[in-house]
Amino acid sequence: MSAPSILSLPQLQKNAGLTANALAPPASLAARVSALALLSILDHWTHRDLDAPRVVGALLGTRSEDGTVLEITDAFPIVLLADQELAIDVDFANTMHQLRRRTNSKEVVLGWYSTGSALDETSPGLHDWFEANLISTAGSFHHGVHLLVDTSLASDDLGVQGFIGLPVTTLADGIQGRVFVPFPVQVAPAEHEISGLEAIATAAIPRNHNHAALPQHFGPDDVHQRVTKLEHVVDASIQYVEATLAALKAKKAMTGAEAATLNRLGHTLARVVAARTDATDLARMDDEIRDLKTVLDLAAQARKQMQVAELVMYGAAFKV
Repeated sequence: MSAPSILSLPQLQKNAGLTANALAPPASLAARVSALALLSILDHWTHRDLDAPRVVGALLGTRSEDGTVLEITDAFPIVLLADQELAIDVDFANTMHQLRRRTNSKEVVLGWYSTGSALDETSPGLHDWFEANLISTAGSFHHGVHLLVDTSLASDDLGVQGFIGLPVTTLADGIQGRVFVPFPVQVAPAEHEISGLEAIATAAIPRNHNHAALPQHFGPDDVHQRVTKLEHVVDASIQYVEATLAALKAKKAMTGAEAATLNRLGHTLARVVAARTDATDLARMDDEIRDLKTVLDLAAQARKQMQVAELVMYGAAFKV
C-alpha cells in the first residue's frame, strides 16, 4: 500500500490557491472520548507484541447531524502485518467491522487511532485506507479523524491529540498528500463510567496481586451502615402505618399534622414501589439482549472452529 506524503502548512502556502484557512477544519469541530474507548486503546497497547513500536485501530462512535461534534465511544484493534512496512490484515479488519456493525448498528467508524508522540510517514497511507475501506462503506461523506495517544508516559498527563486528515494536491508540482490539522479533543467519561474509574484510581493493589482493597466508600462497613439505616427507616414506617391503622379501627380522630404525615408517607411509598421502566427502556433492553445473544453465538462458533482446528492438527500429527 503506497503512502502519500505529509504536507505541512508552510509548504502548501507556497503554492497558489492553497492557504491555511482553506485547509482548516470547521471552527466548531470537537470530539469527546469516552473512558471505554481510551481503555480499549491502552489495552491494545498493553497486549501488543514486544517488538511492535505502535498499535493502530478503528474509532467507533456517533456524529452530530451537522458533523461538528464527535462522540468516540469505543475502539477495536487493527492488525499490521510485521513482514511489510505498511500492510494491514484486511480480512481481520473487515471481520471486526462487520461484527461491530451487527452488535451495535448505531456506532459507525469515525476514524482511526495510533499510539505515539507524533505523526510519521505512514500516517497518510493509513488514513487513506481507513477512509476508503471503513468510513466510506458506511455511507459517510465526512473526512475521517485521527486520534494520537502518547503512551510514553513522559509526563503526568496522558497525551491525547486529535487530527482531521484533509486531502490536498499542490498546484506547483502536483504532489498529492494529506495535511493533518489538529482539533480539540476532550476525554469525558460517561456517568456510568465514573464509578469504575474511581474504583480503579483508588484501589490499593498489593504486589502479589492476590487481593485488592476496595475504596472506602465501596467497603463492607459502609454497605453495612447503609443497609442498617435502611432497615431502621423501613421499621419506623411499618410501625407508623400499624399505629395509624389501629387508630382508624378505634375511630380515633386524626389531627391535621398526622394526616399530612400519612399523606407524605403514602406518596413516598407509591414512588418507591412504582414501576421505573417504560416502553423505551423495554425496547432498549430487548436490543441489548439480542446484541448479547449475537456475541454469545459468535463466541460459540469461534470455540467450535478452534476445536475442529485442534482435531485436524492432532490428526495430522498422529498420521505423521
